[in-house]
Amino acid sequence: MAAANIDVWIPEEKGSEVLVRVQEVSAVEAVARRENMGSDTKLVGNSALEVDVDVIPKGAKDDESGETGDGLLLTARKFGQIVRLNDEDIKDSAVDPIRTAQLGFAQTYAVKIDNAALGTTAAGNGTTVPFDSVYRLVSTSATASGNLVKTAGALEYDDIAGVFTPAELSNVAGELVVIAHPSFKATFRTLKDGAGRPLFLENPADAQRDTFFGYRVVWSRGARTSAT
Repeated sequence: MAAANIDVWIPEEKGSEVLVRVQEVSAVEAVARRENMGSDTKLVGNSALEVDVDVIPKGAKDDESGETGDGLLLTARKFGQIVRLNDEDIKDSAVDPIRTAQLGFAQTYAVKIDNAALGTTAAGNGTTVPFDSVYRLVSTSATASGNLVKTAGALEYDDIAGVFTPAELSNVAGELVVIAHPSFKATFRTLKDGAGRPLFLENPADAQRDTFFGYRVVWSRGARTSAT
């Protein structure tokens, strides 16, 4: 198959095993808002935009808010890899090398996209750092002192409360979700409130989602800082 001949490529359909694996491993793919891209860049509206609302007396003219709105500029990046397979392996009915390669790609991609979106510390360059991560944007923004809470030592109750409180007072509180690296599980299990009740509730037995401070927890092996 010629590299330029994409007419004979087989796309992964919605609900395929590969896409399911990606969403199982990647927190970003599982919970992030989706935007279809028809070009390399796209400007989308900010869902956190606040608009003033007045009470209008009967017969009075409606006031204009003066809010011009703001947006988020999205830039498309492509993740991929070519895998060479032996013809005899493909013809071997006892082995499915294509499926093995697909699932292997899905696993690696899921970790890489989470790390790129959440934890890379360097500025986005479109290659080794696909884009500015959440960590990068929060830690370098002008209001970093209010958005980023760093511990002086071990992670404690007050550190967590300091993160949740401003988020719960925002107009996107209904969309809150906790994304954490699995290494935090051991620390989360030791955190309790003033009444001795655990903040982190694990529910693997009854297939319920893990929760922290009552919010859904999504685990991601890519949710840790790295330079690239």
